[in-house]
Amino acid sequence: MNKVTAIIKSIGRPSIQDTIRSVEREGLPYVVVSDGHDLLLPEGSYTKLPKQWGSYGAVAANVGVALSNTDYVVFVDDDDELAPGAGKIIHQAINNDSSVDIWVQGLLFNNGMELCLDKNKGVVMGNVAVPVYKTSTLTNDPFTTAIPAHVQDYADFFHVLLCQTKGATVGWLGKVTYLVRPKMEGTNGRGN
Repeated sequence: MNKVTAIIKSIGRPSIQDTIRSVEREGLPYVVVSDGHDLLLPEGSYTKLPKQWGSYGAVAANVGVALSNTDYVVFVDDDDELAPGAGKIIHQAINNDSSVDIWVQGLLFNNGMELCLDKNKGVVMGNVAVPVYKTSTLTNDPFTTAIPAHVQDYADFFHVLLCQTKGATVGWLGKVTYLVRPKMEGTNGRGN
């Protein structure tokens, strides 16, 4: 039984097809939420917000959480993919300790640079990315639309830190489960 829903946040990129294939390969149910964009997907297969909210996908993320029906959720941008084996890694961690509120996973950029793998550093900037959240944690502390522009690249870090200061527990997967823009050429996988 799946305990995790993948929430695919989209701003209309055609690479969403690869994103969906990666989630399906990992056997996870998914919800697609478009931030006001029409998508190249069958009608009725996604939820389109009535306008483009931006805010680093906060509104789309919160809508996705409301539409999910599993104990945990993981967010996947429409130009990223889950790494092969990610579903198994995430489910094993949850099965080993379902008391953890937020699982922080490894992140692999297309040039091979890894982040988020040093559990001894704890919740520090650069050591938190693409968390797997217990759905109830996000119900209590939804994503905010008020993340300042200068920290948007670290939105995951700031949200995990906020939840942790309110008592959420953080577990470390210690393995790469997410591929950032795997088809882009660039120095850090984000095209810059």
